[in-house]
Amino acid sequence: MATIEIRDIGKNYGDVRVLDGLNLDIGDGEFIVLLGPSGCGKSTMLRMIAGLEDVDSGTIAIGGTVVNDLAPGDRGVAMVFQSYALYPHMTVFDNIAFGLRRLRVPKSEIARRVDEVAKLLSIDGLLTRKPAQLSGGQQQRVAMARAMIKTPSVFLFDEPLSNLDAKLRDHLRVEIKRLHGMLGTTTIFVTHDQLEAMALADRIVVMNGGRIEQQGTPQEIYHAPQTLFVARFVGNPTINLLDGQVGKEGRIEYMSGSLDVGAARLDGLDSGSPLTIGIRARDLKLPGRLPEAAIAGRIDAKVELVELLGDEAQLDLLVGDKSLVVLVDGRTPPATGSTLSLEIDRNALHLFDPKNGRAIRKTSQKLHQAA
Repeated sequence: MATIEIRDIGKNYGDVRVLDGLNLDIGDGEFIVLLGPSGCGKSTMLRMIAGLEDVDSGTIAIGGTVVNDLAPGDRGVAMVFQSYALYPHMTVFDNIAFGLRRLRVPKSEIARRVDEVAKLLSIDGLLTRKPAQLSGGQQQRVAMARAMIKTPSVFLFDEPLSNLDAKLRDHLRVEIKRLHGMLGTTTIFVTHDQLEAMALADRIVVMNGGRIEQQGTPQEIYHAPQTLFVARFVGNPTINLLDGQVGKEGRIEYMSGSLDVGAARLDGLDSGSPLTIGIRARDLKLPGRLPEAAIAGRIDAKVELVELLGDEAQLDLLVGDKSLVVLVDGRTPPATGSTLSLEIDRNALHLFDPKNGRAIRKTSQKLHQAA
């Protein structure tokens, strides 16, 4: 069983605390994505699991065995790096076979396994070429094949798609997801790209400052962010944020009016308590798109800029001195300079305490209403 148990992991670089008492359980066959900005500790965590970084405190167990003191080659893991790290003087075949040759696997078995993994990744026609003769996407496939051929119990991916152009990233993302479905190998994938995380993960672990900010399914992370950091980091365009305060009878007062969010949702909050209101760009609706019972309020805004994105158009709006973003149908976008009256979906509002950045609304309630 390739389960991974991480307990109270800490890591320092000099006086800098990179990981601070982190705990995480990963199930057998799970696809976990570590998501966060540069410097949050996600790659350090991956390298510690691989054995490429020492553990300062805490334990890492793979398949029930603590591996803190085991060499990388004894952990049953294979890692694919951001840089392809291929041997330039070797052919594709030799690059893929290198690890098996070090293990003194018989030549016939090496040939069989290289052929098998090369066909799986559609690089079987490239085996006689050298890395300089390959595209970036082909080189990354070779790096993946080299990792896969040792049939590890855990795959570790450290931002493997970041050096590729957008089209290749999309293509290889699909391939990685397909391969995981076929092989079922426990996988940890590190990225700062929230679109990659949403597309690939069974579970996303959002990291910030060496700690886990939130973990959950892609739907939970997007629809029920537990902190302002997660709400801002996940979602494209970035969530709209407005300052408000608790009013009377289930209402929130904000700069251009009030919102009816229901008394139960504000139960226990004193009148006048400050709030941060989060509204995603797709949850600001043009008139007539929401049933009346779902409308928390309306907001008038001036269209400053229209960006056509294909099926959708992104509108940059101005409400007083506050900028908002909304996504609408790209076939009939409003004109620049026009004024819109937008409806706000009560069930899609996110409320946060501005003092600590924590969500006010319960995750279970938010998911139920967002469904």
